[in-house]
Amino acid sequence: MKTNPHISVKRTSGQSCPTSGTWQCMGSFVTTVTIAKGSKLPDYCGIQVQWILISIN
Repeated sequence: MKTNPHISVKRTSGQSCPTSGTWQCMGSFVTTVTIAKGSKLPDYCGIQVQWILISIN
């Protein structure tokens, strides 16, 4: 796993994942998920959220 502090890729639930990696939910509750390129970013607890890429796999 490659970590890059300069990553600033953000997407919303339901959008296609542009890069395989670990994504973190932004907001009051924080969780991380590993998503493959081309997959749809998930909702969190049934709510559409903003995701930020924190590391590239």
